[in-house]
Amino acid sequence: MTDINQIRIKRHDWNTPVFHFITMERLIELLVQKHNTLVAPHKWDDPFENILEQVVYRNKSNGNVFRYPLRDSTYGQCWTLRPDHDAAWRCYLPDGNGAQLTSSVKTLFLSLHNSQDEYQTLSCFIGKVAYKKQEWFADPARIARYFKKGGTENHVDTLLWKRDAFRWEREIRLLYLDPRNHSYGNLFRYTVDPSALISCITLDPRMTKEMSDSYTKMLRKLKFTGDIVQSSLYAAPDMEVPV
Repeated sequence: MTDINQIRIKRHDWNTPVFHFITMERLIELLVQKHNTLVAPHKWDDPFENILEQVVYRNKSNGNVFRYPLRDSTYGQCWTLRPDHDAAWRCYLPDGNGAQLTSSVKTLFLSLHNSQDEYQTLSCFIGKVAYKKQEWFADPARIARYFKKGGTENHVDTLLWKRDAFRWEREIRLLYLDPRNHSYGNLFRYTVDPSALISCITLDPRMTKEMSDSYTKMLRKLKFTGDIVQSSLYAAPDMEVPV
């Protein structure tokens, strides 16, 4: 493990808490299967993201059109430095039936790094997203320079760019680049101990108490040993005001 594996992350960030919003269906799948799942970046919603893999290239010498060579062997998972945020609950979990997972930069990265038998330096990364103006992405010359530079470090850096409109997310991304250029389809899974990866599960603030209690019992039956709480973000104040 070297500094190249941590982009815009310093040693003093190592124990910083990070948070991931997930549906209850996916959370239960994680606890049952003991797999953490990363998604191919070309499946991300924002068309400006993952710009190196999104655009089409044309060879100047023969006119042939092609896609970025590593397009089908790259995977990522988005976490955030902002816990219990209203926009996050509403954007990522619009149905009001999800949870926020708490981990740390170090724990998250090592869960991936330690799951690999070899080539960890070439394949496992974690980094802070850099937010840039939209015009920054619409520069073919800049994209061409990154393409021509090649190399893992430059490729990883392009997976950590996002438009200013999303700055509120304060994203941290866990990234895996398969060193064998093997495609796992749209999903890459690796084995984890859920209770070691996740220190706390915070249930959706829009759940009823009955639903929250029911999910808590279910999560305990699935052997999760960390903290389980419900967000109080939308809880009305319970107080008596003398006048």
